[in-house]
Amino acid sequence: MIRRTVASVAFLALAAVAPAAAQLAPPLQVEAPEWAERVHVETRPAAPVVGVSVAWPVGSGADAEGRTGVGQAAADAVVASVEASLGAGQSEGRARVEPDRTLLTFLVRPERVEALLDALERATRSPLDGAPIDDALRRRTEVLRFEFESPVNEVDAQRRAMLYGDDDPRVRAPGGTLEDFESRITRADVESAHRAIFTGGAHLVLVGAVAFEGASPRVDSTAVPAAPDSLATDAPGGAAPAAPVVPERPVAGTTSAGPAWTTGDRRVVHRPVTNSWIAVAWPVPADLPRVAVLYLADRMHRELNAVPPDPGIFNATAEVAELPDGEIILVRAAVLPEATDRFEARILGLPAELARERDAAFFRFHRGRFRASRLIDEAAPEAAADRMALELLTRGAVLDFDEAVWELDVDEAADAATSLGEPRVLVFGPDLGGG
Repeated sequence: MIRRTVASVAFLALAAVAPAAAQLAPPLQVEAPEWAERVHVETRPAAPVVGVSVAWPVGSGADAEGRTGVGQAAADAVVASVEASLGAGQSEGRARVEPDRTLLTFLVRPERVEALLDALERATRSPLDGAPIDDALRRRTEVLRFEFESPVNEVDAQRRAMLYGDDDPRVRAPGGTLEDFESRITRADVESAHRAIFTGGAHLVLVGAVAFEGASPRVDSTAVPAAPDSLATDAPGGAAPAAPVVPERPVAGTTSAGPAWTTGDRRVVHRPVTNSWIAVAWPVPADLPRVAVLYLADRMHRELNAVPPDPGIFNATAEVAELPDGEIILVRAAVLPEATDRFEARILGLPAELARERDAAFFRFHRGRFRASRLIDEAAPEAAADRMALELLTRGAVLDFDEAVWELDVDEAADAATSLGEPRVLVFGPDLGGG
């Protein structure tokens, strides 16, 4: 009875949407900018705003010693410059600098997309004015003062050391240190970082009611219908969708490299703090289906965030991350100190637990939850654009998620869990043993 009621409500909602969708204006045609090395557009006719993401293959690992965070300041200055060019309230942007890459993301109305792309070209390909740089330096210093001596900063540094090695420059804080910003970093340093990051290699993604004019080998596109054709379900007892006819796995459907390492590690850092933090990362072998890796991360996240929650855990996340040598699944958790050993063992046991999940109906239920969760998350155009821009940068193509997820079967998912490599582990917290 409940299933029938939900389906009826969904059908009525779609019936209301369909006439409006039929009257939608055609997607706005824009020209693919020459400054972007690769371009992907996902046309969503019903989207009221456009998500624009651009990724570059230079990150905080390029920051000079004593100048940590200068790349983040340069990226912040670009965002401020673009927003100022378009005018107050015309766009919303953010900058994210990771050890190996830089990502800028904007939300803008469709009719302002071309203006935003022009502003992006000016802000990244030409020297910046002094005002946005000075503002970025001031704002970053304020953030670092607020975060000063937070144990999370050291936890993050130790986690990066676990992934990259203690002496790798990518271990340095992407957001910088207060000492560097208060006493060392100058406007000239930010200008230098700006040139290093934004000289070339831009990978651009647009998601919304736009389409690119003409055709080009460097431009890819997909389209999402204004309203779905059916209410396909994927739960036990529900009607499963017809299997798609696909001659081969979709482009970008496998891991790009791997494994990121072949030997595991465990490091313990004791500090007089009130929480414990655990990080566990598994390397993913090459040629493993990417959608299977994403599925495993989703299952790990759900297992660690069960309802009702375990009283020993504050929060836990599981994500797929891309290192230069391959993908990893990274689990992070903040727990009560007395629960540290229990949760470390729980996390480390997840691959074996998921490898035993070979009941087809159980798998279909969790695959449906995984798909629904991902589609809900990426209903926000900027979230979808972020994921696609990073895939375009690291893989050269965007995963057709909805096609790939229906291809995933129970044995493929379980076998993927079995194939994960030796984990690296970080435990950060108080020494309850007094050693």
